[in-house]
Amino acid sequence: MRRRAVVSRLSDVFVLLAAFCAVCSCDRNQPRSDRKSASSRYEHEALGMGVVAGDAGEQQAEYLYELGCVHLKYRVYGKAAACFEAAIKAAGESQNALYHWMLGRAYVGMGRKQEAAKQLGKAAAIYKQLLADYPERSTFYCLQLARIYAELGDTKAVLKWCGRIDVRALPPSEVLDVLRLLSAADKKAVTLFVRRVVRLCGAEEGLLLAVANFLVEGGMRRQAEDVLKALVKSARDERAKAAAQHLLARLRQGNDERKSGDAKNREDRKAGKHLGTDSGSH
Repeated sequence: MRRRAVVSRLSDVFVLLAAFCAVCSCDRNQPRSDRKSASSRYEHEALGMGVVAGDAGEQQAEYLYELGCVHLKYRVYGKAAACFEAAIKAAGESQNALYHWMLGRAYVGMGRKQEAAKQLGKAAAIYKQLLADYPERSTFYCLQLARIYAELGDTKAVLKWCGRIDVRALPPSEVLDVLRLLSAADKKAVTLFVRRVVRLCGAEEGLLLAVANFLVEGGMRRQAEDVLKALVKSARDERAKAAAQHLLARLRQGNDERKSGDAKNREDRKAGKHLGTDSGSH
């Protein structure tokens, strides 16, 4: 009987997670009335599974957290906040940084900025304690802290925690996350981080191409050129090398076009000044 109960609980979790994934695939820009009705639909499903009326404890807290994420996704901030508050209460002494973090986001959506900052601060405090207890997971906790402080608008803290990240322990998608955080905080820090990526992850050709593309899209063309030059020099995979050469050629062509355009603009301005002088003399 006990085994059946556990299996039943797990199946409930998977159902709710499936609902959450379905929500995440929906269009963010749909009308608010549609978002409310959709979040209510998943709320009724959750209630039917006993999410709110079930036993208190960590599993109850997880249910409430997932439901809160659905409401947050649809920007139904009041219901999201209620779910995260209930999750924190159900978890008791078993503190979860994500519950406080998402509650902070819900409060931001409600315009309760001071309470939001307090919850984000609690999430950061939990991650710092986890970092002290489990130093082997330092890269993950440092990245989470950098993300939280970015939401708090604390640039110095973002730079501090990003600086403690071991880039070799990050998957490519999270390397790009660090670049996003740094580009919003300090462009010089982006340059230093990119150099670390090239030095420590030079053999990961796909990662370097992704970094170069990110830099090009962000208007950091000089840094992108440096990455591509290093990749062309060290690449073992011919396709990666060809892709880097192609992107580098496009960058250089764009630079030449900009230079010629700037020169033409200077000539036009000079011609305009001369024309103005000549007309004034007449």
